[in-house]
Amino acid sequence: MHSVEFTHHLYHVTFYFIVAHTHVQTENYIQSHRVFSQYKPLGLALVLVNELLSASSPWKPYIDILPRTLNLPILFSIDDFIQMQGTPIKQLLQKRYIDNIIDYVLVLEELKKEGSSFFPLELLTFQVFSWAMATVHSRQNPIPSQTQPRTTDMAFIPILDLFNHRQYTHDSSGITSMFNETGTTCEIYAPIDIKAGDQIHLQYGTRSNDLLFAYSGFVYDDDRLDVINLGLMLEPKMDNFRKQLLMKIGFDDPKPVDLDARYHLSRQTLDDENSMLLIACLIIANEPKDSLDFFKTLIKDKQTSPLTVHSFPTNMQKVGYEMLLAILLEVHKELKGRLSVAMPKDKRPHLYERRKVIQQYKMRQERLVGDLVVAIRSKMA
Repeated sequence: MHSVEFTHHLYHVTFYFIVAHTHVQTENYIQSHRVFSQYKPLGLALVLVNELLSASSPWKPYIDILPRTLNLPILFSIDDFIQMQGTPIKQLLQKRYIDNIIDYVLVLEELKKEGSSFFPLELLTFQVFSWAMATVHSRQNPIPSQTQPRTTDMAFIPILDLFNHRQYTHDSSGITSMFNETGTTCEIYAPIDIKAGDQIHLQYGTRSNDLLFAYSGFVYDDDRLDVINLGLMLEPKMDNFRKQLLMKIGFDDPKPVDLDARYHLSRQTLDDENSMLLIACLIIANEPKDSLDFFKTLIKDKQTSPLTVHSFPTNMQKVGYEMLLAILLEVHKELKGRLSVAMPKDKRPHLYERRKVIQQYKMRQERLVGDLVVAIRSKMA
């Protein structure tokens, strides 16, 4: 064991050792299949299952060390989903679970229709398929396509996919990877000095805990990208003046605005564009009309720049913060009331660990809203 200096080469993996759509038994079928070639997670999952069931697979040593129990929500039980009550991503997780069932049925139908002889279809149980899909979602890496220039495929890169996630900071021990000019070798470098004995980390993209939990099955304790989505719907019968104001702040369509998908709050700042638009929408939707007369000239002047919350009078901005604070206090109260997570009666370690991850996620949400409440109060002081 030795230290590694900044930008030094750690190791490399040639394309021969990367698990992708390059297998003799599966390459032609998957690359040419109208479904598996387009939805790459399915294709890679079939490659993984094929190699898992093959006693002579050259990737057997790698596949043998892959964990057989995972915490991804597509592997949840009904009781696990019950524990997700009160969380903002429960519907997303349920949709992913249902989509996984649909994918499984689709794969079986396609394999039966085509008469594929990868492996006996009775071995492709729902449990095996779900494990393969969960492994793909939590471990895959993009690689240069060997068949279509300037495009990418999904693959497992041994060793690289064993590194844990960490958000990059100026002193983090993350690593960086790239393919050489010919696209045949993945090279891994150290972006900073790494001392002997230090854990090596990799950043799994710019993901909040919502996405890390949904797609990788874990929660990161210091995620600066965490956000809280607020499910708010503006009044459908809003008067034309308010609709024009909404269009002035950036909405192209004066129809009712669903804020749940578009606007969120993060602990990083309450001054970003999303947060300001959310506050502006709350003010426009709830302030008495005579208070909004201030903006009549802005509506008439089509040359003025888009309206921002900083265009609002100071006293109106305060009202916006008060409304947002009231909403967050209600969300905070609801989350605190649903923080408890019942541990499974089945004492198998992986089921217990899954509930602990669910509890960790719910506590992160409660802390995030609590931090936002403190931040808004400091702005109102």
